[in-house]
Amino acid sequence: MMPAVGAAFLALALCLAPATAFAQGSDTGSVRGAVMDEQDRPVANAQITITNTDNGYSRSMQTDDSGNYVFQSLPVGPYTL
Repeated sequence: MMPAVGAAFLALALCLAPATAFAQGSDTGSVRGAVMDEQDRPVANAQITITNTDNGYSRSMQTDDSGNYVFQSLPVGPYTL
């Protein structure tokens, strides 16, 4: 499951970096990904929490039947997943 977390962190960095690097004026971003088990099968109903490491803002959700999750309208900043 660690590769999924690493991939999600990379996706987060790629989603949020353009807004800050190019000063496009966007104050929100989104993170999407999928949780897979060791055999690369989707994990349904996995609890996912994303937390802003600067201010402690956090949101949680469960993956869908295909292991997918999407956090939308996140304030720009550094997060852990």
